[in-house]
Amino acid sequence: MKKLLSILLAAMLLLSLAACGGKDDGDAADKLQGALGGVSEPASSAPTQADGTLLETEFWSVTYPEDWVYSEEDDMGISEGYYAYVTLHIPQEDDPESDTLSVRIDATLEGPASYRDNLYSIGDMRDIVENGTVPTENVGGVDCYMKEGESWGSAYRSWYGRVEGAGATVYVQAEGAVDDPRLGQLLNTLQFNLTDTGNIDPP
Repeated sequence: MKKLLSILLAAMLLLSLAACGGKDDGDAADKLQGALGGVSEPASSAPTQADGTLLETEFWSVTYPEDWVYSEEDDMGISEGYYAYVTLHIPQEDDPESDTLSVRIDATLEGPASYRDNLYSIGDMRDIVENGTVPTENVGGVDCYMKEGESWGSAYRSWYGRVEGAGATVYVQAEGAVDDPRLGQLLNTLQFNLTDTGNIDPP
């Protein structure tokens, strides 16, 4: 009889834990909704399949639709084994020399100094990292801290991330119409591909 009672109690405990876990998952999904500025679905570590042109480097890939443009000579830089960046633009319809929206995507193999400097620009770095006072957002499979504001009359939204095992800093910055849904659509196709080399950042 005691054995049967023990089994029943264990079963009830498992059922109650499963019910609580389901509720937490829903709350977490609600908190993540719209994290990338106008995107209605939560950000995911897996890139979204999208129509457009695939642009791929050793450190990241992104698929950009036809309303985005870039100049390989002026907007892209690659140093094999060191860094890769690109700036994509949506030109203004009435003034193609000006941008409605631009996005820079950057991944660099380097020490943590510049990443930590960027965290200081957001707030107290120790408070951010140890106490989670600034939530992270997943951009291209990397947990990033986001900062937004205005510079020279133009809105910006920046994401800073560190992939410690790869010894890499990732940086994404949007300028202009940062609430344009095309920003979220583009970033949902971004995937950082950084190889874990066993790097450990100094304290």
